[in-house]
Amino acid sequence: CKVVRNAFMGCAKDDAVAECLESEAIETSVSLLSGTMGKGEEEHGLSVVCRRALLEGILCLAGLEEARKVLWSEKVPEILQKIYETETDEEVNEVLERCANVFIEESGNLADDVEEEEAAPEEKVGQVEELD
Repeated sequence: CKVVRNAFMGCAKDDAVAECLESEAIETSVSLLSGTMGKGEEEHGLSVVCRRALLEGILCLAGLEEARKVLWSEKVPEILQKIYETETDEEVNEVLERCANVFIEESGNLADDVEEEEAAPEEKVGQVEELD
């Protein structure tokens, strides 16, 4: 799991996010994490260290716009929220909260961008162009 996290971080650092996205490593990581919902560690077999590492890798990618779009399209924020609701380990929940903060912050930025785009045409309505 740490190898996956390190690979995600390396992709982010080396500007190789597209390759990471094509590899389906994100989907595999999310699938592994999804399998932990509502189960004890002995049932799903992913240790706290492993869950944290996978989430830290996703968190790293979530900071990049290109990867974040894919994460949104794959409904990763919703999946992470469901994992958070059943996760009992505080360290894992801390990383889940950090992930949520990235998605919340970025969705707020997207909303601001949309508001600015929508406001721009209205500003022009009251303006009169001077003619020579």
